[in-house]
Amino acid sequence: TLTAASTTETSTTQTDATPALTDTGDNMGDSQNSAGEFDVDPGMTPDNPLYFVKDTYQKIVVGNDPEKALDYREQKIAEAKAMIEKGNEGAAEKSLDRALQYGDIVEKEVNPESKDDVQQRSEIVQNVIVDLREKANDENVKEKFNQNLEKEKEINSAGELVSKINELCQALAKIDPLQYADS
Repeated sequence: TLTAASTTETSTTQTDATPALTDTGDNMGDSQNSAGEFDVDPGMTPDNPLYFVKDTYQKIVVGNDPEKALDYREQKIAEAKAMIEKGNEGAAEKSLDRALQYGDIVEKEVNPESKDDVQQRSEIVQNVIVDLREKANDENVKEKFNQNLEKEKEINSAGELVSKINELCQALAKIDPLQYADS
């Protein structure tokens, strides 16, 4: 099941000239702080020459794991946020592309137990995406934000659907336990 990561990323202070190669985003934590705000460390961003190492590592590690995909999706949104704030919209677009790919995994793998967590985190991410879209100047980047916003809605719909199917299965199991019981 998907649960918010309980660890937070600890990293040493670094400059763009001395990136931490081990900063892969495995210990990102929840997408929200106690005030319900988006609080995800982007780690190494796409404007770093060694970013491809982090990106490749994450692609390999995530597989079809919805927990990692959800965490990495949020991190990609945080990367896009950092790039928009730096005025590097091309790098933001790169992060948004990867966020869409991780969103596909979350959408396909969401389950009834994770639905509430996914929806809560998705609501926060949607608010961030809307704010960032307003700050973007490049039409392609705005479109990527729109696509990510649509993906968040699809993830929420998938969560609702999975939950309803689960409820239906439980109701059918009560009607005829022998036919509909888990084997």
